[in-house]
Amino acid sequence: ISALPGETELERQARADLRQFQPELCVPLASGEDYFGLLLLGAKESDEPYTPSDVHLIQNLVHNLQLVLDQIRLKNQIHLAQEQEMLGRMSRGLAHDLNNLLTPVQTCLQLVEAGVINKETLDEILPVALRNVDAIRAYVNEALFFSRTHALKLCRADLNNTVKTAVGLLSGEANRKSLKISIDGAARAEVEIDEILVQRLLCNLLSNAIDATPVGGPISIEVIPLPRTERNREWYRIQLRDGGEGISPENLKRVFMPYFSTKNTGDKRRGFGLGLAIARKIVHLHGGNMVISSERMKGTTVMVDLPDRPALKDTKISQQLAVEFAT
Repeated sequence: ISALPGETELERQARADLRQFQPELCVPLASGEDYFGLLLLGAKESDEPYTPSDVHLIQNLVHNLQLVLDQIRLKNQIHLAQEQEMLGRMSRGLAHDLNNLLTPVQTCLQLVEAGVINKETLDEILPVALRNVDAIRAYVNEALFFSRTHALKLCRADLNNTVKTAVGLLSGEANRKSLKISIDGAARAEVEIDEILVQRLLCNLLSNAIDATPVGGPISIEVIPLPRTERNREWYRIQLRDGGEGISPENLKRVFMPYFSTKNTGDKRRGFGLGLAIARKIVHLHGGNMVISSERMKGTTVMVDLPDRPALKDTKISQQLAVEFAT
């Protein structure tokens, strides 16, 4: 089929398809005044022509189909706008934090290049520069983890022991603040998990709790068997409560947003704002759920619900980075 003047390749292909299908009835699909497709109908099984009643019924069906397609397109447009907004926020967060971390490194290199640095100044600046290089490496690794897809490396584990291991890893930080961490385990909590990822999840949550809790304050962690709602799987809840001041309702809506942090820029405890986003991603990879509740001056509670094993579809997750807001 030769191309018509000004015809695009897509239009030429559409003409070829029409000739191949030889439809009896063509109904255009439109969104407002924009046409985006055709519904092609072949001959009726009875070989009778389409009647006005048939055409009227088909037009009603097409109208309903257009409404559904409009909703899908609108949802996709909103999702794309949210992705673009999130990528902009991520870019701003990366640029801001990396610039702050690179400043001492740049200063050190400039002084060395100019040959005006003495040993005393070098001994003062070099450790800061090296520490910031390590921080940049950690920052990049966290950003890569958050944006990549992951295949779980599942193994049988006892959630009680996994919790105890995470507490042990952060015992030094807790002891420096004389915090009282209590663990109330379940009688039995055998699960199939990626233990390294779940330990990372728990360390992120526990680190936040340690930061939020004042000196000598309490932190409690419970492993709770949940009532069975599925025939073939059991669920467990890891519930962590801190003794901090709580999170405001405004900030609670934003805690899962990448690069959001309630800590001030100058706060040495301030991370990269990816901890909770990574934590929830790990939970979702296991087919679980994560909820955070908080009351001002009464602390924050994090509830992580995990199945005793991921469903088959959960072990093959290859989800792309998506905008998710706490509800």
